[in-house]
Amino acid sequence: MTRNCLQQDEQELLHFWHLTEEAYADLLDLLTYGETVSVWDENDRGILYF
Repeated sequence: MTRNCLQQDEQELLHFWHLTEEAYADLLDLLTYGETVSVWDENDRGILYF
């Protein structure tokens, strides 16, 4: 029983770690877009495709 509880706790921690990693990667993507947009001029606006 104790081993099952520990395995479940480990799985929950791994899942949380994976979600944290995804959020960090998405934040880096967002920051990259922000830096790109910050140097645009009038001709560049309106060409952002996601």
